[in-house]
Amino acid sequence: MILRAFLRVVIGALFLSAIVAGAMFVKCKDVLAEDAVSVIFDGSRLTCETDPYITGEVKLVDDHTISVQMGNLYPYGKASYQAVMTNVGSVPAEYDGAEVEAAAVVLLDYLGSSCRISYDKDGPGGEPEVDLGYVQNRWGRIDRIDEALNNSLKRLTLDLGGWVKLTNEITVTEAGQQAQKKAQNQSLTYKLKINYKQTYEDKDYPPGDGDGGGGGGGFRPTVTPPPRGEIPYAPPTPDPVVNIQPAPIPPVELPFTGGNPTFFITVGLCVTGFGYLLIRRSQSGRCQE
Repeated sequence: MILRAFLRVVIGALFLSAIVAGAMFVKCKDVLAEDAVSVIFDGSRLTCETDPYITGEVKLVDDHTISVQMGNLYPYGKASYQAVMTNVGSVPAEYDGAEVEAAAVVLLDYLGSSCRISYDKDGPGGEPEVDLGYVQNRWGRIDRIDEALNNSLKRLTLDLGGWVKLTNEITVTEAGQQAQKKAQNQSLTYKLKINYKQTYEDKDYPPGDGDGGGGGGGFRPTVTPPPRGEIPYAPPTPDPVVNIQPAPIPPVELPFTGGNPTFFITVGLCVTGFGYLLIRRSQSGRCQE
C-alpha cells in the first residue's frame, strides 16, 4: 500500500510538472518575442537649435517618447530639433504608428511645422541611407505630425542597427497685431511617441501609403501659400528608394527545447504510463499471493 501510494504521488507530481512546464514555455516564448522588439530614441542624438531669444529643449520621456519645449516665441521666429530612433533589439521591427500630444491649441494656429525623414534600414549593413525628404510641408500643423509620419513610414521595417532620423522645424508663421497677441513671448510643449512592433511578414515593397513617390508614397500635402506674399515653399524631390525586402524573422525560442512544448507533454505521458504499468504489476502480484 505504501509503495502504491508513493508511486501515485510521484507520477502525479511529474505529470503536473510537465503540464506546467509546457504552459510556462508558451508564455515565456510570447514574453521573449515582445521584449526582443526594442526601437528606441537615442538620447545622445537629441539636438535643438533656435533663433536668437527663443528657448528650446528636446528630451526623453521614455524610450519611445520625446518632449519638445519652446519659449519666448515671436513672429517669424524659428526653432528646430532632431531625433534618431535605433533598433537595439534582437529582431527586426516594423513601424507601428505615432502619437502626438500638444497643448496650447490656440497657439498652434500661428505655428507652422515641417518634418523631414531619413532612414537606414540596416544601419552599418549594405543597404544605403534613404532620404524621404519633407513628409510634412512647411505650413503644416504641429498636432498633425503623427499623420505625416504614419503615411510615410507605414510598412517600414528596421533590421538590427537600423535607424530613422526625424528633423522638425517650427516657425511662427504670421506677423501683425493678432500674431503679436497670440504668439509673442508664448511657450509651446508637446510630446511625440513612436511605436514599433515585431513582424513575421516577408515584404518586398518600400514604406509609405503607395500614393506617390518618395519612399512608397509618403505624405505630400498641398502647399498652402505663406502669408504676406512670400514665395511659396516647395519640398525638394526626394531621391529614389532602393527596393527593400526584410529578411525572414526567426522564431524566438527557449534554449534546449527545440521551440516545441510537446517534449514536456510527451515525457509526462510516458512517465504516467510507466507508473500505471508498475501499479498494475503490483496489483497482479498481490492477487497471485
